[in-house]
Amino acid sequence: MGYLRNMGLEPDEGFLEEALQQLTQTVVELEAAKQIGAGRYERTPERKTYRNGHRDRVWETRV
Repeated sequence: MGYLRNMGLEPDEGFLEEALQQLTQTVVELEAAKQIGAGRYERTPERKTYRNGHRDRVWETRV
């Protein structure tokens, strides 16, 4: 947290939760792209399968 304060940013109480949510979403996207063989909305000959929509989920953690 000291690093953020040195950068002129003041972390609020939801900072860690938001950061973890962003990190998790990025990891999920990378894993999906690797499994599918293409990024989101990308059409390639190497594509193995398709994404089939999404649904909002509540993810609760002790963070």
